[in-house]
Amino acid sequence: MTDRQSTIAKVWTRVRVGSPEECWPVLKPQRWRGYGAIYLDAGDGARHWRTHRLVHFLFTGEKPPVVMHTCDNPPCCNPAHLLGGTQAENIADCVRKGRKFVKTPSPGRCSERTHCKRGHALTDDNVYIRRHAKYSDVKDCKRCRADARRAYEARIRGAQR
Repeated sequence: MTDRQSTIAKVWTRVRVGSPEECWPVLKPQRWRGYGAIYLDAGDGARHWRTHRLVHFLFTGEKPPVVMHTCDNPPCCNPAHLLGGTQAENIADCVRKGRKFVKTPSPGRCSERTHCKRGHALTDDNVYIRRHAKYSDVKDCKRCRADARRAYEARIRGAQR
């Protein structure tokens, strides 16, 4: 028996194989949020594999950044239900299927603020607009930032003594 055949045999002892249409769940051990795990050498050194990633590799020879489940069932190891892709494609799939909450920023959130949390007016000469990846732009108070910087530098000077 070749290494590949022994690897495949080891995988299938841990998976309940059914008809080609149904999910083939991993039986043991389940970790990483319900994904199956297996420890073995698949040609690139011994390591832990998520079982569905190993099945995809054994059937296609590909190691994509992400292996997605078209059935949305993490323990499933049916090769017909596994699809290689990127993280961006996986997130888009989650959003499209309603499995991922996407926070949508309110369009005027920053423009509604007229004062910072310490009461300083957010005028044109006292505001710093910070670009934020998830939300619309965020207004920061320049005076509060300067106060925080001075307090930080005082703590550093005190710690150096």
